[in-house]
Amino acid sequence: MRKRDLMILVAAILLISPLMPLPRSLGDKANKPDSYGYFWVDSNQPPPTVTYQWLDVKSQGSMINFNQISSPATVSLPFSIPFYGRSYNRIYISAYGYLSFISYTSAYAISIPYTSLPNAVVAVYSSYDAAYRGGGVYYLIGTEGDRRFVAVEWQTDYDQNFEVIIYETGFIKMQYRDVDATYSPYSNGARSCCGIEDHSGTVGTVYCANNGNIRNGLAVVYTLYRTRISYVELRDGDGSSGNFVLAKYKTYHLDVTVSDDGGFSDISEVKVKLGNFTGSPTITYENKNRTFSLSDPRGYLSLVESECDVTTIGEFEAVLTFAFVVNFTYPQNGYINLTIEANALMALESKAYHLTTLFIISRVIVTGVPTFTGSLQGRISDGDFIRGGEEVTMSGLALYYNMTIYSPPNEVFSVYLSDTLGGRWWDNSSSGRKVHITARAPEEDLIWHLVFGVVGIPESSLIMAPIEISLKVDNTPPPSPYNVKVHADSYNDTATEYDDDRDIFITWEADEEEGSGISHFILVVERGTDHINITLPGAELRKYRLSGAPQGRLRIGVKAVDRVGNVGEAEYTQFTVDLTPVEFRLLDPPEKTWITTDSPLIKVEISDPDTEVDGPTVEYALSTDGGITWSDWRNAGAYEKASKIVVELPLTLSEGRKNLIMFRAKDVAGNPYNESPAYSIWVDTTAPQFFDFYPGEEWVTTETVRVRIKVTDAPGVGIDLSKVMYRYSRMGPGSYTSWMPIQGTMDSYGVLTLSTTLQLSPTGQNLIQFKVSDVLGHVGVSPEFIINVDNPPEVSLVSPLPGERYLSNETVPLKCTIKDRDGNPDKLWVTWIVDDVIVGTSQNLTLKGLAPGVHTIVLKVRDSIPLPSHNITRWVRIVIEKPPPSDPFLRDSDSDGIPDGYEEQWGTDPFKADSSMDTDGDGYTNLEEYLAGTDPTRRSSSPSKGLIETSPSAILIAAIAVVIAGLVFLNYYMKRRWKEKLLTLQSVAQAQPAPSQPPPMELPAGMAGVAEGVAPLPPGEQEEYQLKTPVETIYEEALEEGPGGAAVERGEEVQQVAPMPLQTPEAPEVEGAGAAAVAGDEVVG
Repeated sequence: MRKRDLMILVAAILLISPLMPLPRSLGDKANKPDSYGYFWVDSNQPPPTVTYQWLDVKSQGSMINFNQISSPATVSLPFSIPFYGRSYNRIYISAYGYLSFISYTSAYAISIPYTSLPNAVVAVYSSYDAAYRGGGVYYLIGTEGDRRFVAVEWQTDYDQNFEVIIYETGFIKMQYRDVDATYSPYSNGARSCCGIEDHSGTVGTVYCANNGNIRNGLAVVYTLYRTRISYVELRDGDGSSGNFVLAKYKTYHLDVTVSDDGGFSDISEVKVKLGNFTGSPTITYENKNRTFSLSDPRGYLSLVESECDVTTIGEFEAVLTFAFVVNFTYPQNGYINLTIEANALMALESKAYHLTTLFIISRVIVTGVPTFTGSLQGRISDGDFIRGGEEVTMSGLALYYNMTIYSPPNEVFSVYLSDTLGGRWWDNSSSGRKVHITARAPEEDLIWHLVFGVVGIPESSLIMAPIEISLKVDNTPPPSPYNVKVHADSYNDTATEYDDDRDIFITWEADEEEGSGISHFILVVERGTDHINITLPGAELRKYRLSGAPQGRLRIGVKAVDRVGNVGEAEYTQFTVDLTPVEFRLLDPPEKTWITTDSPLIKVEISDPDTEVDGPTVEYALSTDGGITWSDWRNAGAYEKASKIVVELPLTLSEGRKNLIMFRAKDVAGNPYNESPAYSIWVDTTAPQFFDFYPGEEWVTTETVRVRIKVTDAPGVGIDLSKVMYRYSRMGPGSYTSWMPIQGTMDSYGVLTLSTTLQLSPTGQNLIQFKVSDVLGHVGVSPEFIINVDNPPEVSLVSPLPGERYLSNETVPLKCTIKDRDGNPDKLWVTWIVDDVIVGTSQNLTLKGLAPGVHTIVLKVRDSIPLPSHNITRWVRIVIEKPPPSDPFLRDSDSDGIPDGYEEQWGTDPFKADSSMDTDGDGYTNLEEYLAGTDPTRRSSSPSKGLIETSPSAILIAAIAVVIAGLVFLNYYMKRRWKEKLLTLQSVAQAQPAPSQPPPMELPAGMAGVAEGVAPLPPGEQEEYQLKTPVETIYEEALEEGPGGAAVERGEEVQQVAPMPLQTPEAPEVEGAGAAAVAGDEVVG
């Protein structure tokens, strides 16, 4: 049969041999149990069988000396033996081949069961052939495992040898070593009885009853119980049938179901033997201490005790799990004999043989085609060149259990490559995949030999052909090329330093390489720290055209590469590719920064990073109007040629931001002119400027003014808002305040508007000045601006004077002086008011016809400025007296209340006010004596003494005199009071030039007014109020009641500007201005 056919047959067997439960026919060959339950099983085939294993009692035990052949020997036991429901601790041994548990008289058992003595018999070979004359009987009390037993051996006279072993559990085993009697009628059980019976002789079981079925080497067991191995299963086997056991692949679990009719506790041990060869490993379960152990002196198996287990099923049955790992040293591959044996204390032992339960594979095969690949060379074969230090990878192989698709686990094995230099490279995780091992070649020229190997799997279990390779290591780089040149426009161009385009031509020479040979060349192009490598194909190449060369100073070299990748040193040359024009950088002043001079020294840097700047070609052009017009290109005066040139130019620039300068130049490589950007240079040499001052030359008509001025630094850098100040004076240049900050607003054109409110002096010289700094520190100071204030006119009331007296028939002159104090001539309006009646509007008037009494004369002057301070009021009070009487006697020249005629009569001074004097010292004043009609110069004539004459006529004359005196006194008293009051007013008028408010005036009837407080009058006088009439009211009534009203507009804050008609028949006459005077006439002061 061919090998292929054999493999197919084996595979078919594997597929059709699933694990099957064992048949439950074990013990079917045994006889039927007796009525108590005992039955026998022998060692003869077919199964079930018991094992014959002779116990040499004769050599180990004691011989029995019988007193006589018919008398049994009694042996006491250290334990009790159960037998047919009773327990016995002694036996009675007969020389006739049996024993009994009951004492008996001389006899031998001839039939079982048999009610005659002896009873409770164990008949081993009961016959007439006694062991007495030429033989002997021996007994032994011993231990087998943890079971005690008693054994009896007979050696008969006819040279037959047999024995019985009775365990303390009641298990009985009879063994027959030699049943060939020297007297043949007794051979092989003829004329003998073999069996057991109970104590009554009515129940028993017989194996042999004179039928000659006993042979040498026979064993017969008598027991009540039997054990059974009912089911065997490999729980986690591999393969399609689930019965593959792979060496070192994993832990396998074999489940064995065992039962015992006497209960699972009767089981003593269960053994599982894998294989039927010498040294087959056996796993034993001991039920007493529930432990698993392995008997395997050659290490074919490993027991995994932690995963072994016992699972009881009721009282009689249990499943035992045997966990194990098969080692690669297991000598068999394929199906093995699996033997399972269950031993019991009393029950009949069980033994199962299962030939196709397990299929063990302990062989591993290395399959595939090995492939070697160099990291530089690619696929390589034996004898090829590789580079020193090159990595070589082997692949294409895999390890599997023989005839399976399973691979050993990683922890079981590793694969490697080793060389003759002691190097070893590993792959420790190739389970289930292709092997991948990378080795590194030595860095020296030699022959490198690599060998593939496996560890962890014994060679005896490995199916593999030798795998190795030899390689040539080339570690020497090829020599450098030489005579490397770069040409500008062709291979023959003599220009070998510069080129103005990217197309260059490289040539070189090279010698042959002695090792693996030149493979190709590498062109190296370096610029600074940057570089590129270009692989040039072909070993014979000696020139190359490079298109697109990088710009700049280049370092170009060529190096050779041999066939294994060794790279030689490069040979270099210098070359410059210049494609860009010159570059410009303004050094000083920096662009778009302000400078404070219009004649700066301009510094510019011109550079060419690749070649050099051609100095004589450096030129510049200037614009001072923001680029609208430019100067011609002018030579900058540079004569050197260098990679960097600094040019300095003294220029004259304009104020502001409109200065622009441009440069242009060429490089030595011939690139065309390149122009710089237009650099902007800002010039600011002036301080900020002031304009648009308000109020300017206008006259200010208010006592406060909002001053405003605008400031600009255009076209300069701009105003520093933190340095904007002002100062002012109300009293001329010598009285300025200190400089103070002022706020302003900046518009989008850079114009700063400053404003502040000033309280002006109406009489002094009001000045203001500003100081502003720009960002560069230029300080601008404005002129001193004069603020012209329109001052009120200076008014003086010349006539009448306060307290003056006039007679009612005299004229009263009204005169005033008006002066302009600011040089700004204004229109003036003058109004004279007498006792609340407007009497004229001229500067000088004359009044006539004033009634006697005190009169208030008010002068009102205003100009065109509608301010209270420009409404000026002056007033006086005068006294108008009646003309003196025409009778000199009644004249009172000193106004003391005593007529001049009386004073002349009595001798007192008529021109001296002495009415309050007591000339004669009689206790009465002159006035009292005048009124009493007595002589003030004589003490004897006084009011207390009466009149000198007491006749009726005298009394009448006295009464008339008293009346006259009373009138005179009243006249005197009133004059005196007015005089005192006038004196007081005159003193006030002298102390103050003129009160700003007139005394109260009565307005014409029907004119409403508003009361305003005025300055208090002298002490003792009642406080009075002035009625201020609204302008509208006065103006309207003037239009209605008086022709020729004043030419004023509604709403002006003026008082009583319309002429009012005289309201009383006693209105005085007005002279000087004429009756046609109109309020509002212009008077120039």
